[in-house]
Amino acid sequence: MAPKFTSYVFSATNLPGRLELGGKMSSYWAEFAYSGSPGFGRLGSQTVEWTAWDNSAGGDKMIVLDTEADGGVGVSDLTIRLQDVKDQLLLETGFTTQEQHCGMYAELFAGTELWSDEEYANLGTEGCGDYPL
Repeated sequence: MAPKFTSYVFSATNLPGRLELGGKMSSYWAEFAYSGSPGFGRLGSQTVEWTAWDNSAGGDKMIVLDTEADGGVGVSDLTIRLQDVKDQLLLETGFTTQEQHCGMYAELFAGTELWSDEEYANLGTEGCGDYPL
């Protein structure tokens, strides 16, 4: 069963970008399965090399797999914690409806140590009182 939030992030509008990104991800994974290193993908045609984690200060910590519309594939030295994701979600204004915002919060944090009844009650523009878990 797909997570409830899939309808919030997958649309006909972003389908072409998702398909292109899926092809890039598959290429990296296929090369990893073949050689043990994702490198430039199975055909060697990816523009960004996926390298091992570099634990030095400022070293690349991850590859960002995103559509061209959202910045494309790249490497980053960022370290992202679950709390960072939560903080961004609390400030997010791009949901079409309040119910979607509440649903995303519930999907991600219900039953975890990051759940907050107070945050849920006051989330977004209207709070989530109309959307009990």
